[in-house]
Amino acid sequence: HKYNMSACKTLVQRNFVEKRRIKHRHYRAEFLLTTHFQALQFPPFTTCPLLIPSDSDQNMNVDDHPQIQYVSFNQENTFLTVGTKTGFSIYNCNPFGSHFDMGEGSGYRKVEMLLSTSLVAVVGAGDQAGIQQTKLMLWNTATKKKINQLNFTTPIRAVRMNRKRLVIILDKLVHIFDLQKLVRLETYDIAENEEGICSLSSNSETSLLAVPSSEGKGIVKLINCNIPGEPHKIDAHKSRLGAIALNFDGTLLATASEKGTMIRVFSTQSHELLCTFFRGKSYVTIHCLSFSRTGKFVVVTSDRPTIHIFKVPDVETKVEARPSVFRSTFSDYVSAQKNFAHVTIKLNPMPKLMCAINDASDKSTAELYVVTSQGDFITYTLDTEEGGECKRISSSVIAAP
Repeated sequence: HKYNMSACKTLVQRNFVEKRRIKHRHYRAEFLLTTHFQALQFPPFTTCPLLIPSDSDQNMNVDDHPQIQYVSFNQENTFLTVGTKTGFSIYNCNPFGSHFDMGEGSGYRKVEMLLSTSLVAVVGAGDQAGIQQTKLMLWNTATKKKINQLNFTTPIRAVRMNRKRLVIILDKLVHIFDLQKLVRLETYDIAENEEGICSLSSNSETSLLAVPSSEGKGIVKLINCNIPGEPHKIDAHKSRLGAIALNFDGTLLATASEKGTMIRVFSTQSHELLCTFFRGKSYVTIHCLSFSRTGKFVVVTSDRPTIHIFKVPDVETKVEARPSVFRSTFSDYVSAQKNFAHVTIKLNPMPKLMCAINDASDKSTAELYVVTSQGDFITYTLDTEEGGECKRISSSVIAAP
């Protein structure tokens, strides 16, 4: 058999992931095929939009977007912020389209939008003088001007905002600022947190902050950012925390450990364990854990191809609520609930997936937004009554500013 560059490239693009042994009398076909695979040079991903053949067969070979460094949804799940090597952008989620572009040639590692306002907090990627990872800048996208900046001595790992508070997460510290005056109110010790694991309630009347506690692995520290006082704690997992999320009002806390097998939902007021969700037996790295806008659903993504959506029971009908004292693993598996809905996206190699659910109390369907690290924005329809497999309705490509 004769194999040229064109034939090998076609094999790759059709997702021939498994190693194909080609029997040849001199066993040279396999060597030639492997050599061509290694020599392939693919065009930038922006010229190759994500093409999904069907909802049940979503396989393709892709590489990470060469420009994108950070993606995040705003607190209302209506806008997407994107940090790139040359600037940052904001996109409308429905319909998907560009809302704001700042392409000044500088890279940004963190881009956080305050609700649906023109205030954006950005952190540099450290690849240009003046925009180090230790500097936070506040931008007004309406005027395209920088409002203010804050400097720290160590890299900023995460930024969170609501209308009253600005929270800065460092490696072992969390700083709480008054957003209007940019005055530091409190500083707390936290567990080593290079991943920037944290969550701040979007409702400024509660301003509840959840961070990993330095008192022990698997413990969540709850801080009331409006009222100074001793933080509360919830013993969520035996192992180290992998992800945490608060709902919009800060009444519910979802947690996952570094193992990623179980998702637990707690009441932040009583600290009771309300329910446990079973993601899977295998250990995974959780990439995204978030509540829907109404708090009725929790969506989880990992380094596996399935996106899990769980339905949170009403507080009045909660499943065997109990204090946050850790139970046995066997008891966890017995009481855990399986996913309510799902999406399977098989990519090779598997990229990071960020998700958000935009739902409303008076609607029987919701929108699931999926962003891949290759720069694709995919919208699915979620049946909030029946669940099951979500249906893809559109796909777009994110372009660097």
